[in-house]
Amino acid sequence: MAKNVFCAIAAAWLAVFLFVSTAAGDGFPAAKIVRIYFQDDTIARFDLLPLHLGIEEVGAGWIQAYAKDWQITKANEMGYDVDILWEDARDRAAERRAEMERDDRWTGYAAAVTLMNSIALAHPDICRMHNIGTTVSGRTLWVMEITDTPDIDEVNEPEVRLAGNIHGDEYVSF
Repeated sequence: MAKNVFCAIAAAWLAVFLFVSTAAGDGFPAAKIVRIYFQDDTIARFDLLPLHLGIEEVGAGWIQAYAKDWQITKANEMGYDVDILWEDARDRAAERRAEMERDDRWTGYAAAVTLMNSIALAHPDICRMHNIGTTVSGRTLWVMEITDTPDIDEVNEPEVRLAGNIHGDEYVSF
């Protein structure tokens, strides 16, 4: 069981590395965003699983996913109809960022940091902000610690981590 969990985590990190590398423009070809159509979702799951697609959305009779050229070719060879929605997934990411900036339902980076700082300042007895690094675009990665003893690391105290907006160019998922 532990070996399977380790392999799953390693595979997930590799997938993240490949997509981040692509987005960073370091020589990997950019993924495309495609829609793959199918008749039987049970068969499609087994057929498409080995392609390791980055599935973005699922509908009745289709999936929308990040795919490289080889994955598109394989899906076509298996008999699936594939529409390319965006030649470069980074273009879709730019569109989403622009949509989010225009839409007041989404909290941008500056507003999120301002909110976190205001909470930390309003509750200094239980809250601390920690800088844990920098994003590829140069933004500070902030962590907010909320605890009854913010300056003491209590080893045996249960901890919970809540994370949102893991990828800055994606809508929050559930």
